[in-house]
Amino acid sequence: MLLQPTRALWLEQGRIVGAASDAAGERPLDVGRKLGLLTAAQHAAMEPATAGMGSRRVGVLLLEQGLLDASELAVLARARALEVVAGVLATPAPHRFTPGAPVPASERVVTSGSALAVAVEVLRRRLTPERVDALLGGPDSIAAPASGAPPLEAVLAQAESLLASRADGLRTVQEIAADANGGDVRALLAALVEVGVLQVTHLAPPAAERVAPTAADLARAAEKLREAHGADYFTLLGLEPAATARAAAEAADRIAGAMDPARYPSAPPGLAEELALIREVVADARAVLCDPALGPAYARALAGHPAEAHGGVANAGPEW
Repeated sequence: MLLQPTRALWLEQGRIVGAASDAAGERPLDVGRKLGLLTAAQHAAMEPATAGMGSRRVGVLLLEQGLLDASELAVLARARALEVVAGVLATPAPHRFTPGAPVPASERVVTSGSALAVAVEVLRRRLTPERVDALLGGPDSIAAPASGAPPLEAVLAQAESLLASRADGLRTVQEIAADANGGDVRALLAALVEVGVLQVTHLAPPAAERVAPTAADLARAAEKLREAHGADYFTLLGLEPAATARAAAEAADRIAGAMDPARYPSAPPGLAEELALIREVVADARAVLCDPALGPAYARALAGHPAEAHGGVANAGPEW
């Protein structure tokens, strides 16, 4: 019978200050190899001498052997602690609490933020796309602060807490993701849901269940199609000419999601093509209005010659 690995975390005032594990991949040498601090040959040579040692003692031994420099000791200790936290979060094994247990000097580590912040940091890197989708649902899901959860600024860095604060129960996941500016905001939101800081308060029906558009869907699509044929980009996106690039991006992403042909597998003939055309013009509008040079130039051109600034596709009416 295979024995389950043993892991231990030490906490002081809500912070993780120590971590130990005998699990494969979580031992100090294994983490050093994973980080590229050790070669395969160095790992194999040092393994017998470091069996059962804490991460600090292993680091000192590697330092003495000239395999690490002083600046890498803390890197190895912290990375090892995060690996142990990841193992604890991923393994539904029995556990017990021992109040007052001192952390061994050889396993003491400094982590930034609370234990909850460390858990979020680990989870956002480890959650699979499938798990993220399961936690958040579709782009129309709405996330909100969970009851009794700590404030975001106690869990995240300032920039990320400001971004995550948009999960206020009033915006969809898609709208929040539009503010990510390159970061994987869905993974961040999913990690916050996983630890109970956020909760998903609404899930729209999956696209596969929305087999036919409603009369309201068709009316909105027809209006947006007319705008795509002749309206300016601000009108198309429902914005004022003074709107910011961020507002343009949010509006374009929202409209593109609403006009996605995949939402209506049983659409009337011609609707899918018309929706695709709307999305194409919306994408053009997003590209222009979000460009720091083209956006202001377009607004000035619209103010001077409103008849010439529009989404330029040949006029046609809906066929459905």
